[in-house]
Amino acid sequence: MPVSAAHEARTILIREHPDLVSHFCTALGLKTPHNCTLALGPEDANDFKPFELTRDRTITFTNHTGTVEFAVCFEVQLRKDPSREWAWPLYQARLRHDLRCPVAFLVLTPDPNVVHWCAEGFDLGHPDLIFRPLTIGPANIPTTLTLETAQKNLPLAALSAMTHGNKNRNLLKTVCTALDSLPDPDEAVRYHNLILGTLNSRSRTYVETLMQRENFSYSSPWTDSLRAEGKAEVILTVLRARRVLVTNPMRERITGCADLDQLDRWAERAVTVTSADQLFDD
Repeated sequence: MPVSAAHEARTILIREHPDLVSHFCTALGLKTPHNCTLALGPEDANDFKPFELTRDRTITFTNHTGTVEFAVCFEVQLRKDPSREWAWPLYQARLRHDLRCPVAFLVLTPDPNVVHWCAEGFDLGHPDLIFRPLTIGPANIPTTLTLETAQKNLPLAALSAMTHGNKNRNLLKTVCTALDSLPDPDEAVRYHNLILGTLNSRSRTYVETLMQRENFSYSSPWTDSLRAEGKAEVILTVLRARRVLVTNPMRERITGCADLDQLDRWAERAVTVTSADQLFDD
């Protein structure tokens, strides 16, 4: 079954930061083993069956001897899906069988309706045997963050932006500013793209405009294109003010350039050249 960007962004965040699951377990009052190493476990729950059983994420708690003491079967669920009632108990049972340890089932959702649905539980038929997934919903995820808090826990800050960003622009600004503190711009871009994939069009436009206005050290392709357009317009304005003739092919070369460094070099030359051809001299 194909997954949406909003679903995939959350599973990627957990894959890269499994300690978030430990944070969720603590928030829910779930007891987990101490002095264990967290790691990703297998997502495949298949056993030569003609249908697919694939968990979103598996987090294992492994002690110093290499024994898995506890595991969390982790699922992202964006909306109610009746088919999950039948698949989820199998996910947990198969993981418990394979790892031979206690297994909790945790659902991350941006939809309060999914929280209520899971809280009602799924009757497995055996007396008093109700499968009731634990949930992390909007109420469990911070709606506001200080810059310092966001910088200290960027995975949680990103999840906050994914969950509440469409309704809270101050939160989006705080998280974008926190990302700018990362020493690796590529890591900041990765967070940025994950967050954008979960936002609606108005919020995405706000974030991209914010990035251009604040001149963050990291950037996205959309922001770079805006900067390129702005630099190209400066070059053409300078040449026009100096009455330097620019042919249509030259204009297209300038406006079609996406290399910001090249545009900067052309902008410097635009101040002194006597013909537009000289702009492109290497």
